[in-house]
Amino acid sequence: MVFLRPKRPLLFGRRDELAQRFDVSAEDIAGDKLKADGEVRPTDQATPDQCVVVDTSSSTQSDKPKLPEPPPLPPKVEPRPLENLFVPLPTIPSPEKPLPEKSLPPEMMPPAPSPEQAEVLIERAFGKDSPLLKRPVRFWVADLGVAITAEKNSLSNASRMSREVQLTSASVAFIQNEPVMKMIDGDRIVISLSQGIGSVEELRSPGQVVSSIELHRGSSVITLTPQKPAENGKGGLVGGLIGSVAGAVPKQSPEKGADVSSPDIRFRFNIDAKTSLTDLLPAPPKTQFKLPVWTNEDLTKVPEIAFGESLSKDLPKLKGLEAMAFAMAKMNHLNGKKRDGFVLALLEQRSDLRGLPFLMGDECRTNQEQARVFAKAADTANLLNLAVKQISVGDKEKERFTFQTALGEVVLDMQMSHVMNSVFMEMPIVKKELRQRATVAAVTQVFMPEPADVRAGLAKHLATVPHIDATKALAKLAIFSAEHEVREAAIEGLKLRRERDYTDILMSGFRYPLPAVAKRAAEALIKLERKDLLGKLIDVFEAPDPRLPVIENRDGKEVTFVREMVKINHHRNCLLCHAPGNTENTPEGVLKVAVPLSSEPLPKPAEGGYQSTPTPIPDIVVRLDMTYLRQDFSLMMPVADAHPWPEMQRFDFLVRTRELTPAETKSYVEENEPGRLSPYHRAALFALRELTGRDTEPTPAAWRKLLRMPK
Repeated sequence: MVFLRPKRPLLFGRRDELAQRFDVSAEDIAGDKLKADGEVRPTDQATPDQCVVVDTSSSTQSDKPKLPEPPPLPPKVEPRPLENLFVPLPTIPSPEKPLPEKSLPPEMMPPAPSPEQAEVLIERAFGKDSPLLKRPVRFWVADLGVAITAEKNSLSNASRMSREVQLTSASVAFIQNEPVMKMIDGDRIVISLSQGIGSVEELRSPGQVVSSIELHRGSSVITLTPQKPAENGKGGLVGGLIGSVAGAVPKQSPEKGADVSSPDIRFRFNIDAKTSLTDLLPAPPKTQFKLPVWTNEDLTKVPEIAFGESLSKDLPKLKGLEAMAFAMAKMNHLNGKKRDGFVLALLEQRSDLRGLPFLMGDECRTNQEQARVFAKAADTANLLNLAVKQISVGDKEKERFTFQTALGEVVLDMQMSHVMNSVFMEMPIVKKELRQRATVAAVTQVFMPEPADVRAGLAKHLATVPHIDATKALAKLAIFSAEHEVREAAIEGLKLRRERDYTDILMSGFRYPLPAVAKRAAEALIKLERKDLLGKLIDVFEAPDPRLPVIENRDGKEVTFVREMVKINHHRNCLLCHAPGNTENTPEGVLKVAVPLSSEPLPKPAEGGYQSTPTPIPDIVVRLDMTYLRQDFSLMMPVADAHPWPEMQRFDFLVRTRELTPAETKSYVEENEPGRLSPYHRAALFALRELTGRDTEPTPAAWRKLLRMPK
């Protein structure tokens, strides 16, 4: 900012700003045409030809010497240390009010294509042999890239100028190269216009624009709107009646890559306030996963839970989209009645989901500023993931670059882009704390299920991030990674970290219902030389096997619970972990991801995986700034009959607390052998022996006596 404080009342600023303030044209910015109180105005970084100095004293401009225009100060660029992968990308705020549409006079409008040309486009959209082409009413809507056929048409209000045209027994077909859906049938269609008409024939009026197209299908409504504001100089939007059309015909056929517009598609559903809770919640899966024996350590046999019954792979795309949008509309209906109302109702009705570590209220919500930074970080992490998979060295071995090498190149590229953007654009300053948290959250989510060499590089990168979140992420890699090289890299990173930031995570491994995790926790404590935890290791001897049932008193009644591992298919359960992202209160800039359909291929990371890629169907997206469930670790596992999805799919693992029946409780007791050391006791004993270099009987009392520790 530059402030001028002259003795005489002067104003310095952009011509357009001063003109707007004094309600005159920019050309009228002169000393004798403005009278002001001499307020000193700050300036932005404007070029000299955009700035002007205005004398607002009572004397005229001609009586005073002309002041030279001061040169603009060069923008100050603060150097940024190359300590972080992610930098905030520039954001350009959208205007509060939409810009006015510029219209050309009718005589300058391009001529409408002939009815013959319109028929070619309509036939291309519906298909040459479609019986729908025999309908008497046919439209082509150019800027939406859709064709319409119907049996009848009428105006909503024939007694005066109407802005709505109604069609009955109507269909819409899409013509773009890769349509979201091919065709939609509706009971009726309502076309909203920008200008009123007295008859259907006036649809071809110059300057006519379609505001929206609504397809009514039973209790649901599908709305199509232009993705870009209409430009009348480019042909308008509305098609005519019985084959005629407004809008330019594409110069090339769509099959040859013509740029054909596609609309935004929205779903709306009428949900009765008296609808029962059962009808508002997803039905549980028909096939229940068989529970393994409590000593199971095979992750493929871990029970799988799901949001509900998956949509059929044979379901047409439109019906799949409609079903997914309807499920999200019911979620929004329950959330509108009560905060987190859907999840609360789901847990009340579904015993298979009860006991999962759901987060509620503020715990599941990320503040807006942090969420926006995470969205940028996640986009960059996906680009990095793609680069790591594609970069290779050597013509014969095709050996992939390590994660760290590719990461260094992307860091440099991102930092250079940041410097350039800082010079030429007003980039918002993001706090270092937010960038570091976003870095850790993004890379751990994106790279968690990747191969071992990538996750080893991930651990090395996390070791360079000076934040407690990075420390905790390293601790989780140390106990949940099955590969030795990943654990080694994570432990090396922990050696330089504050011990109190990761101790609880390592010790929780001795209570995790998977013995391998306890063994890894013991190995980590040994390599970190944590002799200060000898007392806690002895306490492990006194604790029962964490996989065995425990009895709790709830509401005056004894209830038996067990902690057990479960897994969730990451791609099929977006709605179990995240809230819908199509509500009005969803903040701008947060990461939103489209829910995949079983009938469509999974999007690749570069085509909208775990990143904010725009979707033409806003009503099937979830918001990642609200997360109800957070996994402990993730793995890629094979799935039978996976087509059109890949065979290897991501599964997230976490712990569920489940109430046992008396019969189940009995089976646990019968299989437990009294006096036998559990895998958790053996892991603690191994850590005690290695840390102390001593040995004694495997009992808490013997070890306390040996180490002279009080009970």
